[in-house]
Amino acid sequence: VVGIGVRKIDSESDLIDININELLRNELEFYNANLYYKHQIEKRFNFFEDIPVFKAIYSDFSQSIMNIIQNAIDAMYKKPERILTITTSTKEDSIIISISDTGGGIPAEIRSKIFDPFFTTKPTNVEDSKDIHQPYGAGLGLSLVYNLLTPYKVKIDFECDGDKGTTFILNIPI
Repeated sequence: VVGIGVRKIDSESDLIDININELLRNELEFYNANLYYKHQIEKRFNFFEDIPVFKAIYSDFSQSIMNIIQNAIDAMYKKPERILTITTSTKEDSIIISISDTGGGIPAEIRSKIFDPFFTTKPTNVEDSKDIHQPYGAGLGLSLVYNLLTPYKVKIDFECDGDKGTTFILNIPI
């Protein structure tokens, strides 16, 4: 873009001010096009309204958070209770994002592998599944989350409540 005082923002590489609540609202709106998400998932969003902004590449955070949310949605497939809970808050000099599902949890024996590239518990393609609606994946989602957020010193934790679900917690330093 040519002109004085005009600057083109390239969301793929520019650091911009990010309000995590706005990012979540924008990205979650896209999911409403997915009828399963729109009609089969109960959504509980608790966003701390006085959230500070931080500088980052928008796509690093949008892609990472949406990968975690997609895993949460996939984990609840065929579960009788499907509740997605997303909470934002602050703690000292950090923004906390908590993403919880009521899926089957993460078995203890695989917890150390979930950030490994190509590790998945899902079928790797739709042909491997007897159910054409069953989620599938390549095992790159959480590996990508780790790789995109590590340069920002984001701490990624997760908690499992047996087979009652999983909560991912992102601690973003500001």
